[in-house]
Amino acid sequence: MFAALVLFVGYVTFIGIQFARGFKEYAKASDSEASVADYKTIRERWFTNGLVSHFPDAIPDEAKNVKLYYQSAFLQRGAVFQVRFSLPPDEITKTYESAVLQKTKSFRGGDFGTHVLSPDGLPTTLFYTSGAKPTNGWSTFPTDYEVMAFDSLSTNNLSSSHWKSHGVAISKTRNEVVYWAEIW
Repeated sequence: MFAALVLFVGYVTFIGIQFARGFKEYAKASDSEASVADYKTIRERWFTNGLVSHFPDAIPDEAKNVKLYYQSAFLQRGAVFQVRFSLPPDEITKTYESAVLQKTKSFRGGDFGTHVLSPDGLPTTLFYTSGAKPTNGWSTFPTDYEVMAFDSLSTNNLSSSHWKSHGVAISKTRNEVVYWAEIW
C-alpha cells in the first residue's frame, strides 16, 4: 500500500512539473513583444499556411521604425503576425502598386470590426503595431492608411468565429506599410 501511495504521489508530482514547464514555454512563446530579429523565423513558421507569401523575405535594408507583433495560437486564441515599417516614397509606391493587384477589397482606415461589418465586408486586422494605447481594447488604422484585404480564404465563416485573413495597410502620407496575417 505504501509503495502504491509513493508511486501515485510521484506520478502526480511529475505531471505537475510537466504542466508547469509547458505553461512557462507557452507564456514565453505567446509573448507579443517579439524581437525584430525573430522576423525571418516567424515568417518561415507561418509560410506553410499560405498567408505570408506577400511578406518580404527579410526586412528591407532601407526600412526604418520597424515594429513587429506576434501572437501564437493557443486553445481558443488566434494567431497574429504583423510587421510595420517606413520606406522611401519610391519603395512605398512600388509596394502599393503590387498590393493593389492582389487585393480583394480595400478600406480607408478602421479596424477588423468596421471592415467585417461593412457591406461585402471582409475580416482584416487591428493595428497591433501602432504603438498607441488602444481605445475600446484595440487600435484602429487612421484614415490615411488603405487597408487591403487579400483573397478571402475558404475558412472565412464569421458565423462560426473562425477565419483566415491577410493583406497590407499602406499610408502614402507616412510612407509606411503594415503586413499582416491572422488565423482565428
